[in-house]
Amino acid sequence: MTQKINNKKTLQDIAIHLNWNLHSGAGENIISSLLAASFNLSDEFKEWFWEQIDYCRSSKKDLYAETNKGIGGSIIRAIQQKKKFKDEEFPKRPDIVIYSNNEEEEWNDLEGSDKKKDLLNALRNIHLVVVEVKQAELMPPADKKYKHLIEGLANLKKKTGKQGLLNRHRFIIISSHTNAAKKRIRKSPSGKKEEGWRWYFRCEYDGVKHLTMEKIYEAIHKIPAWCRNCPILQLFEYYLALYLGIFEDKELHKEYWLQAIKASASAFDLKWDIADHINWLARNASLKTERGKANKWQGNKASTLNMIVFRQDEKGQRYVRFEYNDKQSPKQLAIVLDGKDHSLDTEKIRNTRDHAEIMKILKKVTQYCQGKPAMM
Repeated sequence: MTQKINNKKTLQDIAIHLNWNLHSGAGENIISSLLAASFNLSDEFKEWFWEQIDYCRSSKKDLYAETNKGIGGSIIRAIQQKKKFKDEEFPKRPDIVIYSNNEEEEWNDLEGSDKKKDLLNALRNIHLVVVEVKQAELMPPADKKYKHLIEGLANLKKKTGKQGLLNRHRFIIISSHTNAAKKRIRKSPSGKKEEGWRWYFRCEYDGVKHLTMEKIYEAIHKIPAWCRNCPILQLFEYYLALYLGIFEDKELHKEYWLQAIKASASAFDLKWDIADHINWLARNASLKTERGKANKWQGNKASTLNMIVFRQDEKGQRYVRFEYNDKQSPKQLAIVLDGKDHSLDTEKIRNTRDHAEIMKILKKVTQYCQGKPAMM
């Protein structure tokens, strides 16, 4: 029993420090690595993943996930034999590529041949699952590359007249959206960025799938036996819980904020950590920022941040605003949810090591961001 507890504590510590050291954009990289490792090492998780992407059962033997695998010199070259894609940009090193390492002959044809027939035959014969891991942002340059790859791999199905990928091929995009945000964007996207996501959320291309990190977390968390059989999967669950602000495991978040408080060099540092985390929760929920640059989260101005305001309009659209004021005490941080003020004194929290107050407020913010009424 002692050994199990120590193993759990070790995995939690690793997840906590990965989350600190790889926050923001680099977080996508560690999620890609943990996802690929979990796929390779957990048969249960692999089966679940296949089901989610509707992958043909007869075509998944001996498939292996590899991060940052280059496909630019082979697969892209084959796709470019279609004149339509000759000068287009493609994702040459996807976050994850799942393929068969027993298909050496076909891969060698892709690498070595210049004949259009050889290239396209080889492309049809290889297993290829491309996975891209994103946050809640989808910028046009990356999106265009993804669309070019999808269209380049697609074939027109004679029976339906609809474009789709072969059974051996899939394109998967994974994002940090909350499930609630995904439902809202599917129904009524706001702006060009959300229109891009809506295409993936409601994609009519066979073989193109979207998953949220939240859904992946829920699947792992639901069956503890998976993690008992695969420690890396347990680490993945802990990391996702911190990354997404999911409070199912109270002890994990308690340890996280105790360490954050202890490591903070000042009340300003702690306030930065709290505000940055709240901004992250708002982004994952696709909350709109009040118009104007001054109303956005600016980490370099965290010492003068004195209030974070959440509100919703008459249509139910939720917004967040960050207020800065040099004249206010920088050690105070007010979090306002629909007019109800929840203030934190970061200097007092540092002195008392009171993690409970932070967690209490963050749970309310999480509920609010998910479209649920916050428990006041």
